[in-house]
Amino acid sequence: MKFLMGFAGLVLVAKLAGGAIARAQQQPLSVQAANAAMEKWPGGIFSAAGAPPARTFGQDVLLEGLKAVWKNTVDRQDYLYIEHSVNLLVSPEGELPSLKVKENAEETIQLGEPLMLLYGVTLNKRYYNAATALDEGLLHQSMLFGYVDDAFLTAYALKFHHPEVFPEIAKRFLLNEEQFRSSPLHDMYMRRMGGLQTMASYIATLADTIPLLPEDSAARSELIAILNEDAAIVAREQNAKTGLWNETMEKAPAVVNIPDAAAPCLFIYALAKGVRLGYLPERYDVAAERAYRSVLSRYVTEGANGSFALHGILDGPLEMGAFILASTEIENIKNAKVGRGDNVMVDGWFNSQKMKDATGQEIYFHYKWEEESNPGYSLWGHAFRNFGARTTTLYAEPTFENLQPAQVYIIASPDNLDKNPQAHFANATDAKEIAKWVKAGGVLAIMENDTSFADLDHFNVVAEKFGIHFNSTLRMHVVGTDWTMGRFYIDGKGPIFHYPHTAYVKDVCTISVKPPAVPVYKHEKDIFMAEAKYGKGTVYAMVDPWFYNEYTNGLKLPAEYDNYAAGVELARWLLEQVPKEQGTGNRGQGSGSAATQP
Repeated sequence: MKFLMGFAGLVLVAKLAGGAIARAQQQPLSVQAANAAMEKWPGGIFSAAGAPPARTFGQDVLLEGLKAVWKNTVDRQDYLYIEHSVNLLVSPEGELPSLKVKENAEETIQLGEPLMLLYGVTLNKRYYNAATALDEGLLHQSMLFGYVDDAFLTAYALKFHHPEVFPEIAKRFLLNEEQFRSSPLHDMYMRRMGGLQTMASYIATLADTIPLLPEDSAARSELIAILNEDAAIVAREQNAKTGLWNETMEKAPAVVNIPDAAAPCLFIYALAKGVRLGYLPERYDVAAERAYRSVLSRYVTEGANGSFALHGILDGPLEMGAFILASTEIENIKNAKVGRGDNVMVDGWFNSQKMKDATGQEIYFHYKWEEESNPGYSLWGHAFRNFGARTTTLYAEPTFENLQPAQVYIIASPDNLDKNPQAHFANATDAKEIAKWVKAGGVLAIMENDTSFADLDHFNVVAEKFGIHFNSTLRMHVVGTDWTMGRFYIDGKGPIFHYPHTAYVKDVCTISVKPPAVPVYKHEKDIFMAEAKYGKGTVYAMVDPWFYNEYTNGLKLPAEYDNYAAGVELARWLLEQVPKEQGTGNRGQGSGSAATQP
């Protein structure tokens, strides 16, 4: 036994693992494993004592696993661990003094995705400079098996305006696919490059790369086709008795020789993620769950006092990281069915503020799915995607036609002239078009703000269509860091929230209602939330855009505030309001839709 830890999991995981594990059920196993990894390698230090910092593929798979757990739990220790581990290698100016990037890009490239996360959250040019050095280093490489870097290359190209890279990414995957399918090259490459591990890393990278590509790109369609072809091979080669795979992906023998859990865990991750994001049919969840049961039975044994020993998968960062990634997807399979086929579209018209990024180009910001820094909605978008929905952005005027591809439409803090001199004010035509869409079954969420940050007067022409009026008052004014002045308690007994939450809002307006709107939650005597049924549709109104990253990522507010957990509940509720006939999996999109994030 390498390591003892309390085993836990969601109900699904407990059922997969058996009754003994169910008795010790506490937290999701992904969380338990992440905590164990941080204890085994404290401070994100993987080198031997006294040795210079180094980087391996396995270490960064572990960081990807911790990132996945952080996005699900917003536990700041996961993020800080990633940050500290990366900072050991990156100078304050963004240089990588211990890594020879141009000479060894294939060995250091996996550092790129953690760098992209840290830049996205902090907007610190330190991480942009380091990521750029890695990106440029790849230009000097000519690797046959270059797919391990493609998720980073795609993320960098998307974030920093290099769409010309997308066709090249697809071409690289197609080339690798040809090599995998060629004979006798197939067997030679599989053995030389690590066999099962090579194929597992390839398909996991494929699943990570696809959601970064724009929905209307030819590259995305090509990669989805490849993923389906490879998933069919993986499922076909799954051993009927063990649920796992043999080392070279040839005809599976009765006894499977698997030296560690990394490869099957990456297969599990890729299959379940592909289903969750709508790229693969649901039957691949069955294959993923079968494999996960086998991983648990092979690598998890009951210890004393209700604890469980995990062996093999704790031998190194690669194995642990792959296991964490697999666990996050398996734990979410049931949730991923809630919004499957639905498109959650955020507004980019009424709130169309822009800022300059690290490249000097202007980009949209404030309440956008792809924005990972403080004012973005990336974590709330992650919650919707965990429920199986797509997240897109509408930068055009919300006509009935432009709203047709969406089942849920979210408008957060419409611009006033102080925030955007080119503000698009709502008018009677907008109100008519949006109301027509809601009446047909659309779900509208209006997240207002106080008058100093948002337009209430013009936008009330839309809200009043549904019996909702935003009042030009100021409540919950917070001075400095006196967080208690913004405490908003939700008892969990209402129609939307079924669990209590201590939420945080700051400088908000209030709501008045008349039929068909009704109050949903009040703070003291003020209405903070309202709901209206309108035709086949539903309208939700709130006095603050309270799920932006600053209030949900666990890095600023005290731990008692759980805006993210409340956001997850609201996301589920909004998706549950979509009429069944509306959630048809419409893959169209409005004008200017953004890529769906992973």
